[in-house]
Amino acid sequence: MLVRLGRVSGEFQMVITRATVFEPPAEQVESRLNECGIPFWPHGFVTAHCDIECLLQRWTNEYACLGYGPHLYPALADFCAMTGIPAILL
Repeated sequence: MLVRLGRVSGEFQMVITRATVFEPPAEQVESRLNECGIPFWPHGFVTAHCDIECLLQRWTNEYACLGYGPHLYPALADFCAMTGIPAILL
């Protein structure tokens, strides 16, 4: 699960998508870390299971929360419904 809680025009919203974590081959790690320009920050390598263009249009910055388990997607959607935070389910 890949999630971003952020604000747009002062209002909270949560972008939620399913994702798979993977470890790139050892010979690719350094180049992948350097792609972002800040290779010393912690990185998670994920494949998002959604329309990547929709995800990028709604993502408000470079930060994300990563969680494990199929139960999280509906639980986060329920949390948003209970708290009045718009959920963008991708």
